[in-house]
Amino acid sequence: MKNRSLRFLVAAFLCVFSIVAVAQDYPAKPVKLVVPYPAGGALDVFARGLAEHMQARLKQTFVVENRVGATENVAANYVAKAPADGYTLFVCTEAPLASNQFLYKTMSYDPAKDLKPISLMARVPLLMAASPTFPAKDAKEFAAVARTRSNNPVAFASGGVGGSSHLPIVMLAKNEGFAFNHVPYNGIPPLIPDLNTGRVDAVFGPVSVMQPFVKDNVVKAMAVQGETRLKSLPNVPTFKELGIVDIKAQVWFALVGPRNMPDALVARLATLTKEILASPEFLSKYVEPFSISPVGTTPAEFASFIVAEREYQRERVRLSGAKMD
Repeated sequence: MKNRSLRFLVAAFLCVFSIVAVAQDYPAKPVKLVVPYPAGGALDVFARGLAEHMQARLKQTFVVENRVGATENVAANYVAKAPADGYTLFVCTEAPLASNQFLYKTMSYDPAKDLKPISLMARVPLLMAASPTFPAKDAKEFAAVARTRSNNPVAFASGGVGGSSHLPIVMLAKNEGFAFNHVPYNGIPPLIPDLNTGRVDAVFGPVSVMQPFVKDNVVKAMAVQGETRLKSLPNVPTFKELGIVDIKAQVWFALVGPRNMPDALVARLATLTKEILASPEFLSKYVEPFSISPVGTTPAEFASFIVAEREYQRERVRLSGAKMD
């Protein structure tokens, strides 16, 4: 009996030692960061910056691979089925982790079981903009005008059904008590001319995309997500200061991997990511120019965050009535 217990303890020790050794020796070959959008977008640029800094710190090649389609599901499925050795990682938004499961009837992966949370890296605020001709100076006044137009609802554009620029509209309309017509486009840039001319009344979009149009008076800023005003747009109020809450007009950037990645390796990657997010070089080149708010959580913190976020996204999708298949 004693020999059996001893053998068990030795085996357990060797198992733990092996996992820790893997984490310490990592990476022994090039690492792939999978991005679910085309090259050149905000998430892709952020991921390439992350790859650059990881490569410098770990003295190994990190490459970005773009796998586009199905609101990030194509890339998520690829990562979920990859070997859980840390050599295939996923840089994504909230879509494949918290909202897609409520938009799609069927998915080829289970976000709760097939993907391993590593770090919530950043939050990207959205800005609400209106047509220059709309008679309101901020989001609160916009809502007041919208409430008077029950027979002719405001036209709210978005970059696509069920996406990050659509779902905040639903929460704003619910909380402020107005009706709207949803006008989806294929991305934000194509809708800007219609917003400028008043063919549509308003839109939510990433600050980095909307800011040039605001500064050139092509569109009119109504409010921005965040605890405080942005340094780059000091005259634009936050939703919070206007008394508008619980719309979460933001996107988050996350780092995840396949579900069975060793905890020691996941913890090491989370620590490394947090260090990179705090480095002045990374902040000045990949964060501040895009009005991104860096976070950098532990894996456990991120896992808890996802659980709560899924319930919030479930309600937003239900209210929107959006379906992707």
